[in-house]
Amino acid sequence: MFLVDVSEIHTYKRTYKYFKQKNMKKQLLLIVSVLVLSVNTYSQCNIYGNFNYYPEAGGFGWYTFYDVSYGVGLTTAQSYQWKVNGVNAGTNNILHYQFPSSGTYTVCETITDPVSGCNFPPICKTINISICPAVTVNFTGTQNGNTFTFTNSSTGTVNPTTYSWTIDGATVSTASSFNHTFTTSGNHQVCLTVTSGGCTFDPKCYSVLTTICPSFTQNYTYSTADGGTYTFTNISTGTINNPTYNWKINGTSVSNSQNMNYTFTNQGSYQVCQYINANSCAYIPICANLYVCPPILMEVTHTNTGLAYVFTDASRKLDNSPLGGTLTRNWSINSVAQTTHNQTLNYTFPGAGNYAVCLDLLHNSCIYGGYCGTLNITTTGILADDYNPEISIYPNPVQEILHFQLGQSQLHSVDIVDVLGKVVYTKDVNDNCDFSIDTQTLAPGVYNVVLKTNNGQMVRRILKP
Repeated sequence: MFLVDVSEIHTYKRTYKYFKQKNMKKQLLLIVSVLVLSVNTYSQCNIYGNFNYYPEAGGFGWYTFYDVSYGVGLTTAQSYQWKVNGVNAGTNNILHYQFPSSGTYTVCETITDPVSGCNFPPICKTINISICPAVTVNFTGTQNGNTFTFTNSSTGTVNPTTYSWTIDGATVSTASSFNHTFTTSGNHQVCLTVTSGGCTFDPKCYSVLTTICPSFTQNYTYSTADGGTYTFTNISTGTINNPTYNWKINGTSVSNSQNMNYTFTNQGSYQVCQYINANSCAYIPICANLYVCPPILMEVTHTNTGLAYVFTDASRKLDNSPLGGTLTRNWSINSVAQTTHNQTLNYTFPGAGNYAVCLDLLHNSCIYGGYCGTLNITTTGILADDYNPEISIYPNPVQEILHFQLGQSQLHSVDIVDVLGKVVYTKDVNDNCDFSIDTQTLAPGVYNVVLKTNNGQMVRRILKP
């Protein structure tokens, strides 16, 4: 291609005269036509053609393609034609396209500018498409002093899925959840990146403000005197300033005191948790699971005609109302089980002697056991001593501390015997003062508590859940 200006036109005229003189007119016209054609097409359609693309948020194969062409051959009137694998897909400078499946696709863009009369060659790119699942990246964090537990809570992931955690830009874990102990106070950025189904999603980041917390061991104990009212005592160790307390039962806050007394009014399973915070430090709560049996009053009355006795279960609630619900009674005399499970027991004693009469109650899955009294029967059937089982043992079932209330009885010794007859605890008392036994070392099960008093031997049955 040649550059042509006006001065050269005069040269063309002289050349034409020369060719005319030489009878070469046709050859001259051909040369001039080529030169003029070169002038009309030179540089008017020169552009740099290109487009970019990116996957749209949310997955499902949606991509955005957008034109980034530039050059002297473009005006504001150009039109576009997009094709995906040869099929028309759109006519705007921006194309939103959903690929039906993963694979390799050829995407082409053709630009036409009617003002300049330019039809530019198609711009094509071959791209590999991975259809990404609709994943929402997220995580939660809990704090125990300086240690945080970060737990992945992302949704929509498919196999395979990998995780990458960073704190302040540094990778710290590739597990789905992890613990991290901060050694410096300040504002830290924690980020989770998820790769699922071959697609890597934008990371989710949270800022974590840390305050270096003092070492602190959280703990508490509990006990009950009657099986319904419990005392929860904080025994946490470590020095913290201005602590606040929150006690929750089955997730509901019930007290903000350091120690708590709580009366359960309904039988059932309960989770009791203690929360402690101090100077922006939140420690992991301590929880215990309890099965609560409401306290009752156990009592047995009797009438007799000679050696023939009628024993009646008069047990009731603390407000003296009937127990109600499902009741199963087990009577025994001198450790021999009786066949009846009724409210009354008819029994004729064979002769004079000491007899231990015991009642066990199963009330709505709660065992109230070992209510026993010793009767000193004479040959006439008249009691030498009143049948008055004044020794009280509670709570039953027992979690930790078992209390003994002796009244006027003189207690000599106490033995705790398991169902195999093995003595697992023994204590000499020789006193009539109330006392307690710690049963935490006892394995769960049913035990007989054998009490030797100045009035004979008594047996109580207890349950250790």
